[in-house]
Amino acid sequence: MSITARSRKRLWARSGNRCAMCRRELVREGTPPDGDSIVGDECHIVSATRGGPRYDPEFPREKADDNSNLVLLCKVDHKVVDDQESKYTANLLRDLKAAHERRIAVQLEGFDSDKQPVRIRQVAENVPNFLRRIRSGKELLAIMSNACAYALDYDELRNEEEVDLVSGFLQDAQDWGELGLDEVGSRMRAAQSLDEHINGLEQSGFWVFGCRENQLIEGGDGPASGWPVAHLRVMRDSNPEIIKMNENGAGPSKKDAPQGDAPDGASRRM
Repeated sequence: MSITARSRKRLWARSGNRCAMCRRELVREGTPPDGDSIVGDECHIVSATRGGPRYDPEFPREKADDNSNLVLLCKVDHKVVDDQESKYTANLLRDLKAAHERRIAVQLEGFDSDKQPVRIRQVAENVPNFLRRIRSGKELLAIMSNACAYALDYDELRNEEEVDLVSGFLQDAQDWGELGLDEVGSRMRAAQSLDEHINGLEQSGFWVFGCRENQLIEGGDGPASGWPVAHLRVMRDSNPEIIKMNENGAGPSKKDAPQGDAPDGASRRM
């Protein structure tokens, strides 16, 4: 049995011609005399082949090529998820696929001419004045999980080692956030992975700051609904924008690097 035309069409349509992980466009327009280039793969979540990635002998063979067992990925991410199957479990890939298809559906609602255009609006009272320092993966996961958008920022980096360190952390944090992770075990593993990132950053002189801002999505069908945005920023611990919080954590007291275990935060850069 092979992937049917119907399953293939549903997969590409619901994925919006984008990789479910990195969101890269998967069909590149050709130039004369060459045709278009397809850089996407229809990837099996559970392999139908014994010894294949995430193979499960109890998984129904007749569902192996069904749309529900397929996720659209670029060729790079396809190799990553198959090489790292202990991290990218079947449940994790199903969550990633569902989150990506929900995001595409929301974005496409605004193209119906009979509906009000879809727009994202900030709510003044929900705009944070500053970002709080994040000290654990569990705390960071609470900010990132199921966010509809991610505002990521970082201080200027000085070498390739810092680029790898910071970019790896930001990408991992966003990936875990997009997956949702309803299962307790998956959340614990994600928090542990982020703990390791945060510790590594702190050993290299970086601190992590973040917050969650509740914006609104309006238009399309139905009333306005919440559109949570996860703000995340990596700063050098010597950055003068870092402010020390009052003992009760209510607000900034003076503009210098936080000391000890007192609550601390950072001015949010607009």
